[in-house]
Amino acid sequence: KGLATVSGATNSYVDKTATVGSSYTYTIRCMDANNKPVSGYNNDGFTINYLETPQITGFTNTSNGTVISWNEIEGASKYRLYIKKDGKWTKLADTADTSFVHTDLTDGTEYTYTIRCVSEDSKVLESGFNSTGYSNLFEAQEIEYLIGDADLDGKLTVLDATLIQMFL
Repeated sequence: KGLATVSGATNSYVDKTATVGSSYTYTIRCMDANNKPVSGYNNDGFTINYLETPQITGFTNTSNGTVISWNEIEGASKYRLYIKKDGKWTKLADTADTSFVHTDLTDGTEYTYTIRCVSEDSKVLESGFNSTGYSNLFEAQEIEYLIGDADLDGKLTVLDATLIQMFL
């Protein structure tokens, strides 16, 4: 079924009739000035899923990075996480998981992220994304160590570690 006609040097089209959660197959062919076909077309077409836009659901700062979590999208094979750098979105990672640990961060710095669905081969964008993004202030969490002479015998031993572990 014909969807649209574009002319001149136009080599793209946005299907504004597409609905989230659907799969579409597209193909193209060249037409002359009288709207008659002058080329063949790919009979199989190119299929794309149009999935719901994932939303980042939370951040957890650790001692060495931030765990970024998002909701699982039905039909999604992979997700592409972006970080905003100098006002532009830059790919951070592709993953099949619904969380990612971003390391090598600067303490006290705010980072902004967004996420979208991508095809299994990472070549096709399959959802929209939140263009504003989600921000998180990275504050490295301190690791606390508890050591001591729990049995008060004047030595640090495995027994001390066992006793301390019982009270943690």
